[in-house]
Amino acid sequence: MRIKWLFFIVAAAQLSVWGFMIGKDYDADYTEFYLLETATVINIILIAVLYRKIIRPLNTLSDGLDLLKAQDWNSRLRPVGQSDVDRITEVFNMMLDKLKDQRIRFEEQNHFLNILIERAPVGVIIVGNDNRIKMINPAATTLLSLNPDIKDKSTDSLTEYLNLTAIPLGETVTFRTDSFHTLRCTHLDFIDCGISHDFYIIDDISDSITAAQKETYGKVIRYISHEVNNTIAGLSSAFDILASYFDKVDDDMPVLIDACASRAKTLGDFIARYADVVKLSQPECGQIAIDRFIDSLSPFLKRIAASSDSCYEFIAGCSDAKVMLDTAMFERVIINIVKNSSESIGSTATKGHIKISTRFKTPDLIELCICDNGAGISDDVRQLLFTPFFTNKPDGHGIGLTFISEVLRKHGFRFSLHTDSDDLTRFNIEIPLYKNYSR
Repeated sequence: MRIKWLFFIVAAAQLSVWGFMIGKDYDADYTEFYLLETATVINIILIAVLYRKIIRPLNTLSDGLDLLKAQDWNSRLRPVGQSDVDRITEVFNMMLDKLKDQRIRFEEQNHFLNILIERAPVGVIIVGNDNRIKMINPAATTLLSLNPDIKDKSTDSLTEYLNLTAIPLGETVTFRTDSFHTLRCTHLDFIDCGISHDFYIIDDISDSITAAQKETYGKVIRYISHEVNNTIAGLSSAFDILASYFDKVDDDMPVLIDACASRAKTLGDFIARYADVVKLSQPECGQIAIDRFIDSLSPFLKRIAASSDSCYEFIAGCSDAKVMLDTAMFERVIINIVKNSSESIGSTATKGHIKISTRFKTPDLIELCICDNGAGISDDVRQLLFTPFFTNKPDGHGIGLTFISEVLRKHGFRFSLHTDSDDLTRFNIEIPLYKNYSR
């Protein structure tokens, strides 16, 4: 740029001299005048040549810098007729072509990775150096029940579920959500533009754990069921023979035989209930109006609530909205939940109240809530809920919640069970509308 301004200064000085020469009063001899005029014309020609050789190439290079600054990868520089400058122009245009190709490939790869992360079944959370969430995909917000606007917020907003900063790099931790899903979180990192970025992969391993547990206890139950049923079959035949033999005997033997036969039948029924959980088939779903379905169960549910001197209430909030479910399975789920609520209320001295309600949690999702004011669930017990055959009842078998979770998981419904700060225990089930149902 200094050369450019120097050129204009020289050109202005030459023009000033030329003007001085034109205004000078010469003698009759015009030879000096003609010589000066000729030299002046030659200087002007030289100035024009210098402009073409210096200023014009400089303008071309300046235009190239403007293209880079504006990130215009489509425009190109034109040759100026000078070999050296044209070589620079050729290299510059080649560089722009390569930058354009690299940018296109980068944008395509970035677009592909964004689509891959957005549609991945596992949760992905990318955290910046300031411990703020730079990116979170829909799977992560679903698994952690978060709002999508959590992006750009601090990772401290996730401490309700897990403390991301407490997970060492390369380590994996597991934790349980409010909906009783077991999630596995792995802390990894990657380098972008020379800067390390932390990211976390969250995977729902509930189905894998459930399948492993079911395979384990299924083998045990099938073995026990086989042995017990064979034994009970033999005992039943023996009891029938003994009953007919002592039928005419006037003593306590027939009563004792009937009692033993009854106990054997009770044991068979007990084992059969466990076997039903193992042999639970896939649901045969049909289209049904959820409010009408719950209302049709209300007379029976009222009698269950009355067993603990509780009142029953159903609040329909979804009109004729239809869902897809197996009515036989789901009926047993509702009955089991209400029965648990009634038993929880029966262990307290308060006036019982069981309420079932439906509402649209989102335009495409229905929330079914079964609420009671029973004894509630402690934190210690809550951590063990839905563990196969866990029970905190003196006479419980641990089958009810196992059956409930198995049915709801087979339907693909999310659920949660907790006692809130208002001392009410709520069992929430999220059911997609029929048009959005997929299992």
